[in-house]
Amino acid sequence: MSNLIALRDRVVSNFRNFEALREDVDPAWLATLRREAIERFAEAGFPTRKREDWKYTPVDPIARALAETAARRSRIFASRRFAKAVDISTMSHFLVFVDGSFAPDLSSPGALPDGAVVDGLSNVVRDRPDLAEALLARTRSAGPRCFVELNSAFQSDGAVVALSAGVVVSEPIHLLFLATEDTDGNACFERNLIDLADDASAVVVERHLGLGDAAYVTDVVTEATLGSNARLDHVALVRQSSRAMHLATASFEIGSRAQLRSHAISLSGALIRNDINALLAEEGAECVLNGIYVAGDGQHVDNQSTIDHAKPHGTSRELYKGILGGRSRGVFNGKVIVRPDAQKSDAQQYNPNLLLSDGAEIDTRPNLEIHADDVKCAHGSTVGCLDANALFFLRSRGIGERDARRMLARAFATEVVDMLPVDELRSEFGGLVGSAVAQIGELR
Repeated sequence: MSNLIALRDRVVSNFRNFEALREDVDPAWLATLRREAIERFAEAGFPTRKREDWKYTPVDPIARALAETAARRSRIFASRRFAKAVDISTMSHFLVFVDGSFAPDLSSPGALPDGAVVDGLSNVVRDRPDLAEALLARTRSAGPRCFVELNSAFQSDGAVVALSAGVVVSEPIHLLFLATEDTDGNACFERNLIDLADDASAVVVERHLGLGDAAYVTDVVTEATLGSNARLDHVALVRQSSRAMHLATASFEIGSRAQLRSHAISLSGALIRNDINALLAEEGAECVLNGIYVAGDGQHVDNQSTIDHAKPHGTSRELYKGILGGRSRGVFNGKVIVRPDAQKSDAQQYNPNLLLSDGAEIDTRPNLEIHADDVKCAHGSTVGCLDANALFFLRSRGIGERDARRMLARAFATEVVDMLPVDELRSEFGGLVGSAVAQIGELR
C-alpha cells in the first residue's frame, strides 16, 4: 500500500514536468481540465487488490511503469512503413497514430458526408475548440476512475468522430494506433471521442498494434454518446507486443431506441485490462457487448464490464469468450445493474471459457444487481477443456491431434467473430484469432 502511495506521488510530480511541456500548446480550458484530473487522481490514488474489480490483477507493475514514463513527450514518425502493419488499401476512412501522436501524413479521412468530423484530437483542439471542450468536459462527472483520470491529465492525442443528426457513414472508420520500438520504456495516453447525434450511424474500428517487442504502457480511453435512434458498432482489437501493458476504458451512453454493438478482441500483450461501461440512459436503448480473449504463456487478460439499465424497456446481451493456454490467466467480472425505474428490462449475460493447458487459469464472476421486479434477466459462465468426443471424431478422419485441437479452439471463437459488422472484418479478424490460438503454446 505504501509503495503505491509513493508511486502515486511520483506520477503527480511527473505531471508538473508534463504540464510545463504543454504550456505553449494547450488552451486555458484544457490546462484546467488536466489539473483537475491529476488532483482527482492524487486524492484517489492507484487501486489496490482489496477492491473487487482489481482482486486478480496486479497494479504495482503498472504503477511503476507509469511513474517512470508519464512525463515523456511522444514523437511523430512520418514514414509509410508503419501503415504496412495493416492493409489500408480497402479502407475508405482511416486515421493513423504513431506512439500516441496523430500522424496526418499517414492518415486519410476520405470523403465524408456533410456534418461528419473525423480527425485527430490535437487538430480538433486547435481548429474546433468548442467541440473539443464540450466532448472532453464530459469526463469530469465520470467518477474517480484512476486510469481515466491519468488519461485526462496526460493525453495529448486520439481521435474524434462526431456525426450530426441523420448523418450515416457507410464505410468503417479505422483508427490505427501503432507502437514502435521507439516507445520502449514509454507510455501513451490516447483519448477517443465519439459523438453520434439523433439517427446517426457509424462503424468505428480501433486497432492497437505493437510493431516490435518494446516494453511500454498504453492507457486508452474511448467515450461514446449515442443520440436517439443512433447506431454504433465499435470494434477494438488489441495486438500489442509481448512485453506491453494495455489499459483500455470504453464508456458508452446510449439514448432512446439507440443501438450499441461493442466488440472487444484481445489477442496479445503481457497484461491487458479492458473496462467496458454501457449506460442505457433512455427508454428502449439496446446494447450488445461481445468479446473474445486469447492468452498464452505468461499473459494476463482482465475484462471488467458494467451494463447499467437506467430506464424501462432496455435490452442488453453480453457474450465474452476466453481461450487460455500455457501458464496464462484470464479474468471476467461482468455486472448488469437494473435500476428501480428500469421495468421491462431484458438482460442476458454469458461467459464461456476454454482452457487448453493444465497451467491456464480463469477467474469469472458474472453477476446481476436487480432493483426492479418486472424484468427478464439471466447470467452464466462455464469453464472447460476441449470436448473429447469432438476431438476423437476429427482424429478418426485423419486429422492430427494438434491440428484437431486448433480447429476446435478456433470453432469455439467463431460465434463471437461472426457477429462483427462487416464481412471483411469477420474474415480478417477470424484469421487473426486463429493465428493467436496457434501461438499460445502446447494444446492439452
